[in-house]
Amino acid sequence: MLEMLAKILYFALPYEGTKQLILLRGLGPMEGKRKIFTITLILLMVYASNIGLVFAPNSNEPVLWFKNVKSEHVRFSSSENFILAWSMESLTLLNTQGDVVLSIEAENYSSISYATISPKEDIIIVCYMAVEPLESGEEATSIMVAAHNISGEILWSVIEENALFCKAEFSPNGKYLVLAITHKGKRGNEVFEKNIVLELLTVKGDVLWEKEICNETVAEPLLHFTDKGLVVAAGRNLFSISRNGEVVFAKKLSSEIRNMDVSADGSLVAAIEHNMLHVYDSHGVELWNVSTGALLFYVDVSDNGEYVVIGGWKGAWCYDSNGNKLWSYVHGKDCITPVTISNNGYAVVVDHSGLTVKAVLINQEGKVFWSSELPKLGVCSSLDITDDASLTVLGSDYGLYLLKGREYRSTVTPLPEIKIAEVTIINKPPLLWVLHCNDSLRSVQLLKDGSLLAITEGWAHYIASNGTIAWSKPIGPPLKALTTENYITVASLRKVILLSRSGEELWSRNIDDNVEALVFLNNKVVVVTWGNVYLICLKGEIEANVEITTPEEPKLHIGSPRVIAKTDPSESVVAVAYSYTNSVLALINSRGETLWFMNLNTPIMALSLTRTKLILGLGNGTILTADLGERRILWRKMLALNRKASIINVAAAENGEYIVANSKDGIIYLLSGNGEILWNYPREQSGEYYFYSALSEDSMYIAASGSHVIILDRDGKIIWKKELPKENSIEKCFSITPDLKYLAVIASRNTVQYFEVGKLLQQTTSYEPKERGLASYIVLIVITLIALFAIVLKRK
Repeated sequence: MLEMLAKILYFALPYEGTKQLILLRGLGPMEGKRKIFTITLILLMVYASNIGLVFAPNSNEPVLWFKNVKSEHVRFSSSENFILAWSMESLTLLNTQGDVVLSIEAENYSSISYATISPKEDIIIVCYMAVEPLESGEEATSIMVAAHNISGEILWSVIEENALFCKAEFSPNGKYLVLAITHKGKRGNEVFEKNIVLELLTVKGDVLWEKEICNETVAEPLLHFTDKGLVVAAGRNLFSISRNGEVVFAKKLSSEIRNMDVSADGSLVAAIEHNMLHVYDSHGVELWNVSTGALLFYVDVSDNGEYVVIGGWKGAWCYDSNGNKLWSYVHGKDCITPVTISNNGYAVVVDHSGLTVKAVLINQEGKVFWSSELPKLGVCSSLDITDDASLTVLGSDYGLYLLKGREYRSTVTPLPEIKIAEVTIINKPPLLWVLHCNDSLRSVQLLKDGSLLAITEGWAHYIASNGTIAWSKPIGPPLKALTTENYITVASLRKVILLSRSGEELWSRNIDDNVEALVFLNNKVVVVTWGNVYLICLKGEIEANVEITTPEEPKLHIGSPRVIAKTDPSESVVAVAYSYTNSVLALINSRGETLWFMNLNTPIMALSLTRTKLILGLGNGTILTADLGERRILWRKMLALNRKASIINVAAAENGEYIVANSKDGIIYLLSGNGEILWNYPREQSGEYYFYSALSEDSMYIAASGSHVIILDRDGKIIWKKELPKENSIEKCFSITPDLKYLAVIASRNTVQYFEVGKLLQQTTSYEPKERGLASYIVLIVITLIALFAIVLKRK
C-alpha cells in the first residue's frame, strides 16, 4: 500500500528534475520498506507545501533550493530570515527554509505594480494597479495601496485615481512610509503630462504631507528611504528630499535614469543613465563618474556605502566608494547582467551570455568563489544578497533560487582578462596589421600621418600607424566621433566631449537633445541635433544656436530620420540636411548665419562640398549640384534610368572636377564636374558591391569598400582588389589618407584591416570596367566581320 502511494505521488510530480533529485540525493543506501517509507515521506512533504520544492539540499552545490513561484522581483527582509517575491500576478513571502508564509493573488485588480516589507516584518505594502475600459474607448487607471499583515489581512488602504505607477518604501526605523506616485494629467481627451507626487504616511496610513516634485513627462519613479530622507529619480531628474518635504538637491542628467541605489545612511547616491554611472554625496555633489562603453541597467550600493557594482550589456563592473575599479566581469554579449553586492564586498553577477543562466560569486579582490548554472530560472530579472554574503536569492517569472554565498567555496579563480581591443601584426604587404575589438565597429577615420581612430558601439580607440594602441576610451553607445589633426570630438546621446590627440578630455557638456552629427568649422565644433545646430568654441562655450525648420514626419514612416552635416574644404560653411520622405537643407557660416535654405521632395542621402559647389545624393537616384556662391542649381543627373536606386554616398574633388558616388545597389560611379558619367563599376548588379567611395587628394585614384576593398585609377582600371569577409549586416566603412598611402577598412563586425597601399599605385591590370560608347562597339563588330570574311575566303 505504501509503495503504491509512493508511485502515485512520484509520477504526479510535474518536474522531472524533482523526481531525479528525490531518488538520487540525500537518501543514502537504504533498502526495502525503509527506502519506500522515506521516499513517500519526502513526496508528502513536497505536496504539503503550497508550491513544490524542486531541489533538495546538496552540500556539494551552492544551490539550497528552488521554488516554483513567480519572482520577477525579490528582496530579503531586514532580519534576512524572509524573502519577499512578487510579480504582476502574485506575491509570496517565504522563509529561508523555503516555507511559504504568505501568498497573495492579484484577483480583483489588474496587477501588482510594487511591494515592500516593513523593517519589523509585520506589514507588507502592496500596490495594486487597476485598468478599467471606458465607453469612450479610453482606459481609466488607478492604484490601490494596501497594507497587509503577515496573515494577509488588509489593515488599511488608499486609492490613487488617475495614477500610472506607484513605489512605496518604509523608513529605516519602520515608523513611516513614503509613496512616489506618477499621475497622468489630461487636456481634453489627450494625455499631456505626468507628474510625480510624494506622500509621507504613518504606518497606519495617515498622510503627513504630500509634495509634487516633477511635472513633466517622466518614466516610472525610483525611490529610496534612508536615514537622511528620500532619494527619488524620475526620467532625467534626481532629487533628494528631507523628511519634512524640503528639496535638498535636484539634478538633471543627460538621459533617462535607468536605475538608482543609495547607501543606508544616505551618504552615497549612485545613479546610472545609459552608459554612465554617477556617484553623489548627500548634498548632491558629484564625487565621481565613469563610463563603461556599454548600456547599463543595474546598480547596487552596499548598505555601508563602501562598494558600488553595476551591470548591463557586455558585463559587470565593481568600484569602491572613491571610484577605484576593483574588478570587471566581461562576457561581451548584448544581454542584461543583474548584480548585487554585500557589505563585505562579495558580489553576485548573473551571466545570460550562455544557453543557461549562470550565477557567479566574486569577492572584492576580483576572485571567483563559485559559479553555478541555474537551469530552472530561464532569465533572471532580480536578485539580492544578505549583508554578510551568506545567502543570495535570484528570481524570475519561472521561479526562485536560494543559494549559499561565501560559505560555499569551490576552487577560487581569478577573473579572466578580456581585452577591449588588441592589434595583431601581420606584415604581409599590403596588409600591415589587424585591429580586434570586443564590441561592434561603427566607423574608422585615418589622419594624414596614418594614425587611426576606430569607433565601436561604445569605445573610441586611437592607434598609431605601426599598430600600437595609444589609448582607448569608453564613451557610448551610441557613439559618434570626428577627428582632425589636433582634436577628436565624441558624442553619445546629449553629451559632447572634446579630446586632444593624446586622449586627454578638454571639456564635456550636455546639449538639449540627442546629437545626430558632428563636424568642425573654423575652430568650432558643430553639433547637430534634430532642429538645432550648435556652434561651440574650443573652450566648450556655445557661441551660436541655429534653429532649423525640419520636415514633418509622415504618418506611415518607419525608422529614424536622416541627419547629415558636412563642411567645405576651407571650413567656412557647413551644410546640414534633415530628411524623412522629403528633406530640408541649410547652409550656415561660422558666425551662425543661415546663408541658404533649400526644400526638396525627396530625402537627401549624402552630401559633399567643394570650394564652390554643393553636391547632393538623393533618394530618387539623382545627383544634384548647386553653386555655393550664386545659390542656384547647376545640374541634376539620374545615374540609372532603369532603376532609381538611392545615392547613398558622394565625394567630390576639392576643385569639383570629379565626383564619385555609390548607389544603394552597390555601383560606383565616376562623374565629371559637369555631370557626365565617365564610368561605373561593376557595370551590372552582381555579388560584388560597394557602398563607400573616396577620391585621393590628386583625384588620380578612387578607393571603395563593400563586398571587397578596391582601388581604381581615374580611367576605371583596377589597381588592387581584395575580398572582405561575408557579413551582410555590417557596413564596410573605410578611410584613406589624402595621399592614399594608407587604407583602413572595417572587414568584419569586430575587426579592422590596415593596409599600406601607396606602393601598389603603380601597378595596373588589363581589366577595363569603363563603359564603351556605341561607336566603339560598331568598330569592334566591323573588325570581327572582316576577320570572318577573310577566314571564309582563305578556306575557299
